[in-house]
Amino acid sequence: MGFKVTSWFSLHAAYTEAFRAPDLTELFVSGTHFTCGPGCANLFVPNPNLKPEKAHNKEISARFRRDDLFMPGDQGRFRATYFRNDVDDFIDSIVIFFAPADARQSGTRRHHHQPECARCRTGRL
Repeated sequence: MGFKVTSWFSLHAAYTEAFRAPDLTELFVSGTHFTCGPGCANLFVPNPNLKPEKAHNKEISARFRRDDLFMPGDQGRFRATYFRNDVDDFIDSIVIFFAPADARQSGTRRHHHQPECARCRTGRL
């Protein structure tokens, strides 16, 4: 959803949901990842009890776009975005060196980031 505040400034917002089922290797496949001599191995172990991940994603951004800002022919661009992803039943591989590793549910994960971008160009370049 976007809202044009002025001819050179706009705001945007988005909300999405996502779903990821555990893959077959996370559910059923087991084996040896590597060995390092007799009696020393790193194994991976399946987990048939995994639930699907469910994500709730939010994003807001502001965009500035103005030509002839400082001099005729120049261009000014700026965009700032913030997003946050809340993932329930996040599936992660737990690795313990020289011990079995398995896929586990690690509860709710929260990821967020604030990327920004700015660009300016003069009319002479």
